[in-house]
Amino acid sequence: MSHHSPIFETDKQHSAPTTSSVFNYPNADVVVQSYDGVLFRVHKVILSLASPVFADMFALGKRSDVQIDTLPVVPAMEDFETAPVVEAILRFCYPVNGAKLEAVADLYPVLKAAKKYMIEEALKSLRPSLVEMSTREPLQAFVYAASLRFDVETRATAKNSLRVPLPSAADEAELDLISGRTYQRLLKFRLQSIDRVHNLFRDDSWIDRRSFFQGCLDCCAQVVDQDGAKDVQWVAGWWREYMRLAELALEKSVTGEAVLDQDILLPPTLMAASCGQCKNRAITTLRRFSKVLADQVDSVIYEEAAKATFF
Repeated sequence: MSHHSPIFETDKQHSAPTTSSVFNYPNADVVVQSYDGVLFRVHKVILSLASPVFADMFALGKRSDVQIDTLPVVPAMEDFETAPVVEAILRFCYPVNGAKLEAVADLYPVLKAAKKYMIEEALKSLRPSLVEMSTREPLQAFVYAASLRFDVETRATAKNSLRVPLPSAADEAELDLISGRTYQRLLKFRLQSIDRVHNLFRDDSWIDRRSFFQGCLDCCAQVVDQDGAKDVQWVAGWWREYMRLAELALEKSVTGEAVLDQDILLPPTLMAASCGQCKNRAITTLRRFSKVLADQVDSVIYEEAAKATFF
């Protein structure tokens, strides 16, 4: 981010600066000025209680170069500290309703300001929101979490990035916020996670065969030869169809939720419904197994995220 001195004169035509309608206390003893010139008339003691940075600033007792109505002005020095960001931060300092931050792009500068001024109340509230929003905007959320060096949130958003195909680096301007090394480590994490998920379909040793391998000669059953014919199982065709569709779904979105989708479960269920032997148990079996598979997918992704390093 650029670091320019704020223009207290607000503009060159000497127009009056705008004052916040929310933070405009008549008994204020300090004015915080956003980077874009909006004034917030607030109280030193409130800011000091919320932020050790403000507390140290006021404890130094340095005289402000600029005053408004005899009140010292604390200017925002960085371009992300706009009026909406300053207001959102102040809402965490005062007993008022919090700001509505519905997009990752709106959340990021507020988190950045909260980290800069060490406002713990804001950080405790907003860091989980970054992870929650990453289900909708995963790559953007990862970049923001990594740029702020939030380890827990970086891992969580990396996991959520598997929900969508990774766009070209050239398509994401936010990638400038992280190092090439961090981006390469994200790519490595994704490749390793995807490979382990697809390995669940190549190596079925994790499956409780007594519960899920059902033999039925009436619906295209197939012999499964495991470990050199030491363990032969009969697998219903509808079960194999579910596994085929589940793996295809995981190519688009690598998350346990993908294999629970009704569009994946319906075709094999309809196949089983045409079999007199399978139709009574297929729905129950598929639902149980799909949850087990979803847990396995999420488990291997969690393991990869736990051992990954991004910084």
